[in-house]
Amino acid sequence: MQIRKFILPVLAVGTLLAGCNQTCDKPATAAVAQTDTAYEALVRKNSSQFHKNFTAGDFDKNGPLVTEDIHVNSNGTIVVGRDKFVGRLSRYEVPFPGLAVNDRIKIVDGNTVAFHYLMQAEHKGKFGDLEPTGNKVEAMSSEFFTMDENGLMKDLITTSQVDKFLATASGEEKITEHQKVTLYPIDHSVPRAVSAKAADLYLRHFNFRDWEAMKALLSDDVEANWNSDKVSGKDAVIAKMQERLTPFSDLTYELIRHAVEGNRAAIGYTLQGTHNGVFTYKGKTYQPTGKTVETKETQFLEVTADGKIKAIITISDQAAFLKDIDAGK
Repeated sequence: MQIRKFILPVLAVGTLLAGCNQTCDKPATAAVAQTDTAYEALVRKNSSQFHKNFTAGDFDKNGPLVTEDIHVNSNGTIVVGRDKFVGRLSRYEVPFPGLAVNDRIKIVDGNTVAFHYLMQAEHKGKFGDLEPTGNKVEAMSSEFFTMDENGLMKDLITTSQVDKFLATASGEEKITEHQKVTLYPIDHSVPRAVSAKAADLYLRHFNFRDWEAMKALLSDDVEANWNSDKVSGKDAVIAKMQERLTPFSDLTYELIRHAVEGNRAAIGYTLQGTHNGVFTYKGKTYQPTGKTVETKETQFLEVTADGKIKAIITISDQAAFLKDIDAGK
C-alpha cells in the first residue's frame, strides 16, 4: 500500500480552502466523482464516523477509531493517549449538551484528512466562570487527522475560533439562528496537481510579499471568509492579507499540515511574527511590545481548472496573539 506524500516546497504544489461555496454558504455545483483506493475508503469511513459519534454524544465509540498512543494538539492543549483523549471529548457535555459538529469540507489525501466544520450548540451549563446564558453558540473549526496503516487516527491537530465560541456563549456576539451546514462536493475534474501548485504559490507569495504575483493567482471574483469577516474581489482580499502585517510586519506562514483533493486544499501552519506595530482587537489597541507572537491557523482553498484561487476560508483564534503580547505583564 502506498500513501501519497506531498511536500510543498519541493513539488511547488498545494491547495488552500474553499470558495464562494464556503463564503456564500451555498453548495457547490455538481462535481466529478473520485474512486477511492481500499485504504482511502477506510480512511474516509473512519474519519466520518468520528464526527457522527461526537455529535451523538457517543464519545466512547471514538476510542476504537484511534491508536492507543494518539497525539493531540487541540488549540494548543496537548493530550497523549486514547483514554485521556476520549475523556477530553466529553468536556462540552455539561455546558453545551448536544454540541453538534457539522462538516462543511472534507478532504482525503492518502493518510491525511482535513475537515472544516461548524460547532453549534446552546449554552445550558456552567462553562469555566461563565454561568449558563441559553445563548446559541457557533464557531468555525478545522482538523487534520493523520491515520495509521489500519485507518486509525494517530495524530490530530484542531484549530478553532475559540474567541468566537466564547463571544457567542457570553452574548458579546448574538446568534439568532444557527447556519445551515452542507458538505461541499469535491470536483475531481480539477487535477490535484493544479490545486497543489496554487496552494504552494499562495504560501510563497505571502511570505515573500509578492502582491503582484498574488493578484495574478487569485480569480477576479475571489471571495474570502476571514474568521467570519467576508470580503470579495482581488484588491479587497489582498488588502485583508496586508492588514495583518500592520501589527506584525515580519509575519510568516510555516507549513505543518496539508491535504489536497480535486479542486480543494487545506493548509495548516504556524503564524509567527514580532509585535512591532499597533495591534487592534475588539476595539482595544495594543502598542508594540517587541515580543514574538505565535499561533496556529488553517486555510481552505477552492481552485479553478486553470489554477486560480476562487475562494479562501481562514480559521484561527484571533485572541491567541494576546497571550504572547500580555505575557509577563
